[in-house]
This record gives sequence, C-alpha cells and structure tokens, in this order.
Amino acid sequence: MNVCAGSGAIRQYDFRTDDLDEATGFLSRHFGPNARSVSEAGPLRFRLSASITPGAASGYSAIAVRSTLRAATRWVTVHLPAWHEGEYRVGRRLLRSRPDVAVLLAPGHEYTRCTHPGQESAIQVEPALLQEMLDDCLGGRPGSNAVQSIEIPLGPGHRAAFAELVAAHGAVATGSHPADYAAVEQRLARWVAARVVEASKLATLSPSSRQAAERVEEWIRAHRQQPIELEQLCAVAGVVGRTLQEACKARWGQSPLELVASRRLEHARLLLSTLAVSTVTAAAVQSGFTHLGRFSILYRRSYGESPSETLARAREINRARCAA
Repeated sequence: MNVCAGSGAIRQYDFRTDDLDEATGFLSRHFGPNARSVSEAGPLRFRLSASITPGAASGYSAIAVRSTLRAATRWVTVHLPAWHEGEYRVGRRLLRSRPDVAVLLAPGHEYTRCTHPGQESAIQVEPALLQEMLDDCLGGRPGSNAVQSIEIPLGPGHRAAFAELVAAHGAVATGSHPADYAAVEQRLARWVAARVVEASKLATLSPSSRQAAERVEEWIRAHRQQPIELEQLCAVAGVVGRTLQEACKARWGQSPLELVASRRLEHARLLLSTLAVSTVTAAAVQSGFTHLGRFSILYRRSYGESPSETLARAREINRARCAA
C-alpha cells in the first residue's frame, strides 16, 4: 500500500510493502538512489511514515528482517533507532547507532548500512538551511563549515526533544500556513546544528575545495574503466595530494581512491541489476576492476550480497516480467 497525502512541496507518506524492489524504488524516487538486500527469510514488513515540507522531512521507518542498505542522502539526515543497533560504513569509517546514539549522515556521503529488525525515527534538513544555522552558531565565513557523517550521543532530554520535533513537524505538514512549517523547520535545523557543534565534527570546505572535489568525482565517473592513480586525480583537481584528500573527505566522506572504488562499484551494480552484462566478470572489467576476487569482496561489503546474487535476482525478475 502506498498512500500519499498533500500536494506541491508538502507531502505525507504512509508506505508499506513486503516487496523488496518496491521498497527500494519508493525510497529512490523520494529520498535518493539506494540498493537494499536482505540476509534472512521472512516477510519484509517494510513501512515508512514520513512528512515532507520544503526545508525538512521527518518520520519513522520499520523493517522485520536484517538488511543491508547502500545509499547516499540528498539532505542532512539523522537516524535514531528505537531499540536495535545499526552499523554504517562511510569510506573506511565505521559508525554505530543505538537508542542513545544517533548517526548523522552528510549529503553526498555514500554509506553502507547494516540493520537488525526494528523501527527508527529520522529527521532530514535541507543542506542550505542547516548551513545557515551553523553559520549563526559558529560565525566565520558563511558556508565554510562542512558537516561530516558522525555519531551523536543523546541524553534523555535530547531524545525527548527529537521525538517532540518529529511530532511537531508531522503536525504542521497536514496543511498549516507556510509560516507554521517554516518555524518548525528552523527548530529542526537549530537542533541538528547544536548537536553537530557539540560533537565538534566540522571540516572547513572552501568553494574552491568543493569545486575540486566535485570536478574529481565527475572525472572519475567518466574514466572509471581506466587505471586511476592519485597523481592523476591531483592533476585533474589542480591541487596537491593532502588538499585533495581533505576536500574529498569533507565533500564525499571518502578519500579520493575510496571514491574511485565507490563509483566503480556503483557502475557494476547498475550493469548487473539491469542485465547490461551477462557475467560478473564482464561487470567487473567494464567498471574498472582488474582483480575479480577483490571486486567480489568489496561488492559484498557494500551491498550485502555477492555480485552473482545480484545478477541472479535480476534474471529472475526479468523472467517474471516476460512471463506476465
């Protein structure tokens, strides 16, 4: 069942499904590209209840089986589980969530997330709105404070505030005057900004550094089949190695060479899931991997399943469509 209420920039969803592909498709359309696999049998029982206004989103999701999610958010996102724990890999960093520790994910930071059955609440804030709140808190040059993906310990008061903000945002998304939801969006953004400042996990990202990191990412996508060395990426960016490392870590949450592997894996996943290739080896080679064993290890770590499992599921889906 997929229920959407509201129109324009204000929307509310109460989405439920037992179909993995349907859940993945819904999340991709409304919250950004993602890939999910499950690691145990049983009904999915996926549910997402969300309220979305122009500058923020909030709500909760639930799933009944262990799963692995590969995604990158468009907005600053904070996840807080109700009772289970979760593991997030951002590059080589490991972040853990639990009922008293939220995980904040920065926009554009691709992550792999392993979760147990359970429910969690979430808050999302439009990046420019959060940046405005951070600038108010910290001063300095506007826009120079780059949010990083981090763990955020929460005391009882903070957890209560989190729940109250989610409820308040859901209430104003039912059709109140724009001034009402704008005020709640600012409250959400201030709360997230305060937690980020408390955690002291900010990086400086100048406009030129951001441009260098984004130029390198675009170049990687266009040349992922070729051998790529750090020196090449520095030349593309027009900066020295240390500067590029810091810029990519701030913008993408990964080092330049981790970003290369990530974009290659993303391409291989696309080839396999769309049956654009007939073998795992072809997907690896066309994505720039020269060592099949290493490719398989990285792929499973990122997507929670082997490349051959992705290919087999794509073939099964294709057969079912042809038979329908």
